[in-house]
Amino acid sequence: TCSSAVHIALLEAGVEFELVQLDVFGDKRLPDGSSLLELNPKGTVPTMQLDDGNVLTETTVLLQFIADTNAPSDLAPSAGTFERVRFNETLSFLSDLHKSMGLFYNSDLTGSMRAYSHEVLHRKLELIDEQLSARVYVAGDRFTVADAYLYIILTWADDVGQDLRRYRHLIQYRIRVGSRPSVLSALGERPN
Repeated sequence: TCSSAVHIALLEAGVEFELVQLDVFGDKRLPDGSSLLELNPKGTVPTMQLDDGNVLTETTVLLQFIADTNAPSDLAPSAGTFERVRFNETLSFLSDLHKSMGLFYNSDLTGSMRAYSHEVLHRKLELIDEQLSARVYVAGDRFTVADAYLYIILTWADDVGQDLRRYRHLIQYRIRVGSRPSVLSALGERPN
């Protein structure tokens, strides 16, 4: 799930945290027997409970929170700057890409709707591929929480039948980001 993007961001920020895994499609039970629904009535992940008891949800919100509350952090441009507005625009687009890619997990998506959805997804991936021809990372020349998000979305491509080989810059990007220690660790592999 996209909660892995938040996991990557936490590792990048060097934050101490307790990761709790659960079957979000099953009974949503936490290890202590309580329900995720008690913390987050939406029943979705990622869900983050802070030390003060506050609960935050939604991937883009959590990514920005991690970047903004862990100084010094280069994981997002400074709040209140025009660069941050552009960064937020990128996160919003990635959220839309997330939904477009996620559609293909729905077995009811068939025929012309599937073909149309592939075309929409192709246009979005093509746009990102073009942007990556002129920059190292999705939001510029440094790794940000937006890269954690895009990387995780791209890991779904094989699952949903989206061949990324035609997106040369995306392939290079996926290799580059996928080799980061935070990504390897979050996905359960050991860094070299």
